[in-house]
Amino acid sequence: MIKKKNIIIIGSAGRNNGKTKYACELINQLSKYYLVFGVKVTTIKKDGEKCPRGEQSCGICGTLSEPYKISEERDNGTQKDTEKMLRSGAKKVLWLRVFKKSLIKRYN
Repeated sequence: MIKKKNIIIIGSAGRNNGKTKYACELINQLSKYYLVFGVKVTTIKKDGEKCPRGEQSCGICGTLSEPYKISEERDNGTQKDTEKMLRSGAKKVLWLRVFKKSLIKRYN
């Protein structure tokens, strides 16, 4: 378990189960009182496998050539999760795209 003051982590083992909606509701409420930053994490199992976003040829997985990539998201008026978080009141939203093997921490 990860315990860190002032951080809320929302996650699940699947897609389309309300994570973004819940995050946006929290951001909307908390941003009235606190400075809120959002981070979306897209885990890519390995190159060539099915897209974790459920899309075909969107370029997200195929263009990742390093272990991870972090980008700052902008609100361009689309329905991307990161843009929804910005519209809900997040000051800044980052998007981490990362290969699963780069997330694994080894304990010796």
